[in-house]
Amino acid sequence: MIFIMIENKNLLSKIVSYFDHAKVKYTTNPNVDYDYYVVAELNQRILKRIKENTSNKKKIIFITYLEEYKIIEFNDSNSVRANTYNNLLNSVLNQCYLVIVSLPSFKSILKKHVKTKIEIVEKETPSLIKFRSNKPSKNSCLIIDTYYSKLERINEIANKFPKINFQVLGYVPDYLLSSKNINIVNNFPPNIKIIKNCSIFEYMTLVSKNNIIVYCENNIRDHNNLLYIILQKKQLLIKNSVAYNKYFINSKNMYLYNDSKDFIFKLTKILNNKVTNISTDAYLLIKDNNFEKISYKLKEILK
Repeated sequence: MIFIMIENKNLLSKIVSYFDHAKVKYTTNPNVDYDYYVVAELNQRILKRIKENTSNKKKIIFITYLEEYKIIEFNDSNSVRANTYNNLLNSVLNQCYLVIVSLPSFKSILKKHVKTKIEIVEKETPSLIKFRSNKPSKNSCLIIDTYYSKLERINEIANKFPKINFQVLGYVPDYLLSSKNINIVNNFPPNIKIIKNCSIFEYMTLVSKNNIIVYCENNIRDHNNLLYIILQKKQLLIKNSVAYNKYFINSKNMYLYNDSKDFIFKLTKILNNKVTNISTDAYLLIKDNNFEKISYKLKEILK
């Protein structure tokens, strides 16, 4: 029997739904006898319960999905905060029977200090909504840049391609921008439109309307937004991230940029139609990560 103690309601409901579908025996009642203890958060309440359960010879299973943004944030950092977090995480995971991660990069990072068995179970891909009335424009490019990390380069590329309509999804108030970047925003050419905020439905509509999309985000918590773009097989350029090491491979299944120079070089090639669309290869990575596959993958590794 598996006892599930996940405080995050969204993840909890997903996990129990997978178990229900695959007919995995579980409970959320602490008074029922169980052999395995599933957790997904690193906080004092959970740490106390892990200690109690290991003392009672229960097998701990840790799902890292909720902690993965911190794993990336503190990877290779020597700050006091990073060292404290990494030491605690590694200590807890080494007490576990099994660790479940969402991508190969997390397995590689954790294996350096964790001896526990680590399995990869990718996150479920979002449902694809088709918009019949929205035909993608050949002369438009959506740049998703929430934190304005590429303002100067966006301005440069828009001036270089005046016939392309650029939509920039993101917003940073002036008091958080340098005077240089304030001036850039105030003097954007007419073929740049800033979209400061949008609902998930509006986001899906924006994606469907654009054939070329640049994804500047570096937050693994926004992973579903990237998956949605890949599902639509868009011509895509994304920021290279540690999170996608050994998963997205530059010019093989994804176009990746490392810095501003790389950003301009690769986006210019895409806008000039000098490269093929390899999004189908990225699509093949994620297309089968559906509810049923994940349900039975979890069942298999929990045998």
